[in-house]
Amino acid sequence: MRATRRPALLFLLPVSLLAAFACITPSQPAAPKVREEITAEAFLADVKLLADDKLEGRRTGAPGCEEAARYVAEKFHAAGLQPLGDFGTWYQHFDAVSGRRVEATTAVELNGQTLAAGKEFTVVSGTGTCDARAELFFVGYGLESKSADRHDYAGRDVTGRIVVALTGAPGRAQETGDFTDTKPGGEAVKPRRKVQAAFAAKAAGLILIQVNAGVGTPDALPPFNEEIGDGLTFPAVYVTDAIGRKLLEGAGLRLDDVVKVLAEGGEMPGSLARPLGGATAKLHVDTAPIHHPTANVVGIVKGDGSHGSEYVAIGAHYDHLGWGDSSSSLAPGVRAIHNGADDNASGTAALIALAQWCATRPAKLPRDVVFLAFSGEEMGLLGSQHYCTHPIVPLEQCAAMLNLDMIGRSQNDFCTIGNISSAAPFREIVNAANDAEGVRLKLDLSDGGMSVGSSDHQSFLNAKVPSLFFFSGLHADYHKPSDDTDKINADSGARIAKLCGGIIEEVALLPKKPEFVAPAAPVAPNPHAGGVPVPAPSGEGRPWFGSVPAFGASGDGVLFDGVSAGSPAEKAGLGKGDRLVEWNGRPVKTLEDFTAMLGAAQVGETVHVVIVRGGEKGEKKEFDITLALRR
Repeated sequence: MRATRRPALLFLLPVSLLAAFACITPSQPAAPKVREEITAEAFLADVKLLADDKLEGRRTGAPGCEEAARYVAEKFHAAGLQPLGDFGTWYQHFDAVSGRRVEATTAVELNGQTLAAGKEFTVVSGTGTCDARAELFFVGYGLESKSADRHDYAGRDVTGRIVVALTGAPGRAQETGDFTDTKPGGEAVKPRRKVQAAFAAKAAGLILIQVNAGVGTPDALPPFNEEIGDGLTFPAVYVTDAIGRKLLEGAGLRLDDVVKVLAEGGEMPGSLARPLGGATAKLHVDTAPIHHPTANVVGIVKGDGSHGSEYVAIGAHYDHLGWGDSSSSLAPGVRAIHNGADDNASGTAALIALAQWCATRPAKLPRDVVFLAFSGEEMGLLGSQHYCTHPIVPLEQCAAMLNLDMIGRSQNDFCTIGNISSAAPFREIVNAANDAEGVRLKLDLSDGGMSVGSSDHQSFLNAKVPSLFFFSGLHADYHKPSDDTDKINADSGARIAKLCGGIIEEVALLPKKPEFVAPAAPVAPNPHAGGVPVPAPSGEGRPWFGSVPAFGASGDGVLFDGVSAGSPAEKAGLGKGDRLVEWNGRPVKTLEDFTAMLGAAQVGETVHVVIVRGGEKGEKKEFDITLALRR
């Protein structure tokens, strides 16, 4: 059940922007007279407010996220910053797609009989708009798991057929066997993994029979989760236990007997895998994206003008996962507020502290400092991509970008700083700033792994802006309800903020804006990467293509915001602005289509792709690209 939504704040209503925020955007901002120092106490106080249950996890577009934005804006105003947002406010508005809803035109026919929506069928969450009409083929549980050595599609040609599978797995209802949540095969039981397995086997669609198993209401069906965003254009539906029994009986199979045979374990007997007596289905799934208005919060501390309009940007995302309904939560099946104290109330608190500190310096810096609180990071870097696509101050004038994401859980004063080689002076500047009294952290200055593709700095790297990423380390509470304020290391968080302050000063004092140096390719998968996770591939290791999606882009296909240095995509000549529309003869309409296709590929496989270059109606170009092992 959804939490009751409170009325949206007025800053989301364009016609009343100026009136709604007159109280916090006066013509002359109030400037504090006493210089604000960065303290652990103030840092922790801001984390506590941003990670309070009252904000309900700050999901992008939700009232709690709007409240967080207003809080940051009020802090910027109180510090004496000037607003840089739309219509003289603090807010740079954009729309975020926060999920999908099932339209009334969705329909399922089995052997010419129309099923009742919601009573006899529901749509599998995460499905996009798509159609299929084909004969049916039974594949048992439809499991594909290398770790559990289970391959229900092995040796079975289901190309162009709609496959029928049972929900669950052998022994799961009794909490025994290889497919419980605590066993390696547990991941393969998830509906999305079954969808991806059918998709990889080149089936036309999937029907999941919701097996009763003697528990609950016999005809209960899983509801469609509207919180899951980008849709896989592969029709997948649930049907009731009763409908499933009729389907199997038409092919001489009794559901109870099938479940009993499959419970014995091992590979699915070949005698069970079969066409369902000539039965056919017509699936029409129509889901529409749910748009929510949201905003970046943007303010500026003006410099002395000696470098014109050049500026240093410092950013942190203030959104998180709400109640954890999205696929990004790492506590599956748990509906609870995900407060995101470390991710990223900590970075936002540091941003606020730096704004107060910078605005109250005794002397102005030679360059401006722009403060950016991003929304939509957890949905795929949406806020930072929007800023970089629609920069309020030209990116050509940006000397450097500093990104704070998860800086509140430092162990033993540790902090990773990524992309240290994206500008030649960075290493010397960072080390000098760390030597200052009250800082002195144990730094890992990195170019690989965590430094690429992990947070909002990636949007600036794609725009060729030298960028640094501050990160205190991954932990067991990442993307779980347990990421809460009681585990924050406020002392180290404040010291990381002080380190950033020293770096801001040194970059602002450089006689010349530093040149951008392209970062090295990632050396390891990044657990903090935004957007859709890549599923486990069918071959050894994870295949690497190397594109960086423009997550907020509209239209069919996957628009590239850039490509990673040294990647197969770069070597083939792909780049920023290209739109992937086809992969090995299959259309690519959404990011999840691309994710599923890449996940089904093998390292070393050569794939044939089609891209559109020069806008949505530009020229089509074809490439053969050999996938590499992700380093």
